[in-house]
Amino acid sequence: MDKGIKKAVSSQMTPRLASNFTYRTLERIRQETARREACREKRQFTLMLICVFLMLGSSLGVIIIMNGIRMDDVIQGLHSVRRVLSEGSFSLPVIFCLPLLGLFNYWLQKKIKQLPK
Repeated sequence: MDKGIKKAVSSQMTPRLASNFTYRTLERIRQETARREACREKRQFTLMLICVFLMLGSSLGVIIIMNGIRMDDVIQGLHSVRRVLSEGSFSLPVIFCLPLLGLFNYWLQKKIKQLPK
């Protein structure tokens, strides 16, 4: 039985492989790994945002319930915040800081990608 199997296996021709077969295969594996990692990071970022908003909402709800604040007071407080934001004294530093934070984020992303693995 073993001789028959050996003879059948030895009689089959091995397929011709391209000379750069291993390089192309490894490149596809790297691309697939990078694609999966990007998808995983997007999913984690989305879940993190959902968790942050849920925590903020529940924290505000607990604070409102514990202190017995009425909804009319909350709405008036939101209107006063909106008034402060529309005056411009608050938005000027924010407008200045957001591009700086964006540049800092870009710089950090480049540094992280350059780190040895």
